[in-house]
Amino acid sequence: MAGFVVVLDANILYGIEVTDLFATMATRRLFRPLAKPYKGLRTGLSLNSIVIIEIPCKTPKEVTSHDGFPGGAPMKKFMESSELARDDRFKRIQIPIEFLTAEEVSLEQIKETFKAIQTNPEMKKAMEDRGGISLGGRMRPTDDLAPLKIKNQMHGIFMGEIQALEGAGRSCWDFTDNPELPWKFQLDMARQCWDETRHVETYSALLDHVDGEIGEFAENVMLFEFACSDDPAERVVGVNRCLEGLALDVFNETIRFGKAAEDECIWRTVDYVAADEVTHVRFGQIWSKALTENDPERRAKVLAFQRKVDGVFSFGGIRGSYDSRTNEELMPLAVELRKLAGFTDDDIEEVRNSGPKIKELAKDGSLAH
Repeated sequence: MAGFVVVLDANILYGIEVTDLFATMATRRLFRPLAKPYKGLRTGLSLNSIVIIEIPCKTPKEVTSHDGFPGGAPMKKFMESSELARDDRFKRIQIPIEFLTAEEVSLEQIKETFKAIQTNPEMKKAMEDRGGISLGGRMRPTDDLAPLKIKNQMHGIFMGEIQALEGAGRSCWDFTDNPELPWKFQLDMARQCWDETRHVETYSALLDHVDGEIGEFAENVMLFEFACSDDPAERVVGVNRCLEGLALDVFNETIRFGKAAEDECIWRTVDYVAADEVTHVRFGQIWSKALTENDPERRAKVLAFQRKVDGVFSFGGIRGSYDSRTNEELMPLAVELRKLAGFTDDDIEEVRNSGPKIKELAKDGSLAH
């Protein structure tokens, strides 16, 4: 197998041994078999949707060599989200940038935004029947919409794992010629790629478990767009600390739902994945500090980027707000998991307060209805 690389349409799953990839078959449901080989490439093997090809090396300028990866592969660096490979099952929507980066929003804006980006007909009808999105609607097994909500949740996490894999893969590849980055950085990012492939496969199986299908709900690529800075210190903050930190919050809620529903498959599986995510968040904590410890100006810039991305991932200020009707946090932070990843109490409070102000927020910090 020496000299072969794994190609998923336009994306290279870089940093993972071919034999390991075959062991997990992590992408078998994501990409359909090619109708014909790529122009100029010799097909070595095609198995389901995984295509192993050998890329002919032409000139030194077209390839990058790495130990254990003979010849390397010509591949664009710093890709745009529009270049991410998806087949026709995936429907992409865009959350308005002005909503995500606003300093203040109203409850009506939040409701209308989430209603507008919902493309699943069944979910859209349920929202319309109930007068828009219910902000106090944490998932409960006894809710009429619980089966639909858990499918939506699993699909959203599944898409998030794909984008986390793409973000970590870009971190492996984009900075290969950056002299400030030690090999340990590449190793940690490759480790994350390996983990994320298993997570994609895991949530593909969980989608089956809740009777969901790939493409049943729309994808937005805000996770990839906002996390992937051209600065490696900002990149690990965006992908590892912010994106993966958000994953911990969502996983914690999903585990809670699984236990309440007495669905051991859900809560044990998600708990297993969360253990990896703690490590990924810790990568962000460690590398963002290591890369800026001797440069206060750069450190300040990275922290500003961190606050911006955390604000975007608050989804209009929902994270950190309370519903006065239920006295529950709407999008709770996974405090215990974040502390395992190296967050302090001050770090957690900063994340909690990172989103825009909601105009109808009561004095006690709850949503006024």
